[in-house]
Amino acid sequence: MGGAPPFIARGEGSHIFDVDGNEYIDYVGSWGPLLLGHRHPEIIHALECALTEGTSFGAPTEREVELAEAIRDAVPSIEMARLVSSGTEATMSAIRLARGFTGRDLVVSSKAVITGTWIPCW
Repeated sequence: MGGAPPFIARGEGSHIFDVDGNEYIDYVGSWGPLLLGHRHPEIIHALECALTEGTSFGAPTEREVELAEAIRDAVPSIEMARLVSSGTEATMSAIRLARGFTGRDLVVSSKAVITGTWIPCW
């Protein structure tokens, strides 16, 4: 495409602003997670509440149970959920589940992976 991409300084709603003060409509939305836009007031409030308790513990929490229950309620066919922090962790969990379910030890893997890591599976 050529040229240098804009260097973004901040976002507000459906718009982003670069360091030079130019305003753009954000069609990317952080590749999906920003469904409500940048700095939505309800999201800011929820984050402020969560920050008073801490953000990451590496162990199960009541908030995770509440999220899993909300997912189950939204999609009744889901019987169990595992919450993870990265695509790599999700992929590794899926491979372990598939190996356990099928009883097979081997998994076909590609060198062109999506998660950014190469997982030796054989």
